[in-house]
Amino acid sequence: MCMKRMLVAVAIVAAALFAGSCGDHNSGGSTVDGTVGDGQVTGDGHVPGDGQVTGDGQVSDGTVDGGWNSDVCHVTECAGHVYACGDCLDNDSDGKIDSRDPDCLGPCDNNETGFNTEIPGGNNAPCRQECYFDQDTGAGNDDCYWDHHCDPLEPAELNQCDYSKTCSNCQCDSWESTQSQTCLDFCLPIVPNGCDCFGCCEFATDDWRFIGSPGCSRDNFSACTACTPVPSCLNDCGVCEICLGKTELPPECNNQQTCPDGQQLCGQPGDDPCPEGYFCLTGCCVATIQ
Repeated sequence: MCMKRMLVAVAIVAAALFAGSCGDHNSGGSTVDGTVGDGQVTGDGHVPGDGQVTGDGQVSDGTVDGGWNSDVCHVTECAGHVYACGDCLDNDSDGKIDSRDPDCLGPCDNNETGFNTEIPGGNNAPCRQECYFDQDTGAGNDDCYWDHHCDPLEPAELNQCDYSKTCSNCQCDSWESTQSQTCLDFCLPIVPNGCDCFGCCEFATDDWRFIGSPGCSRDNFSACTACTPVPSCLNDCGVCEICLGKTELPPECNNQQTCPDGQQLCGQPGDDPCPEGYFCLTGCCVATIQ
């Protein structure tokens, strides 16, 4: 009996020595704070692929750490407000957060299920438009001007915006050809590729649709009424650009998206996430409205 107790004691001591010699460190010599790939926190403080908060205090979108689907999400304001497309939440439960959600057109978008931005108090003047992609769409406080009375395709759902180039104060010809530099400086940087400043976007070759139409979405494209783009305030879709109506690059681009000088690429496999204060919009990191 004494011999059995002695053998058990020796075994326990040996096991403890073995565990202490190889269980606390990784190959680089730094302490591992606990896991074996089971969805718990790894040694670098990140949660791999389960969509939880990472060790650096940001929110992971829930897939492979470091790759195309591993973007961290910074809560992003639009002119001091946080809307659905800037709150780092999956409001429509489609598994895509904010700039990863193709229905989000920037942090000044309060709708993750369609293209109508649904900003509270927006669209108070449905015929008269200003910059569609900022916090409001009303009277023209950014010096952008357009009136749907000027559109020969008559978006019929817009409350009697019948085409009439002679309507009072429309200035259709001048607005088509010229928008002020104030408008261009403010609005064009936040306009998605393939759209004009007023929400008219190209979804197929020469098929332009007004994304502010009630019910307009990727899943209800028939609700997006035809429109005529305003050339004086247009961010056209380049050959090697991702656009609302073009989500894959043609072969001649070699999977390389192009962005304006100084803008960081985003959204394609291997691209880094946008830094804080920027939003990934049609493949490029765009500075947000302060």
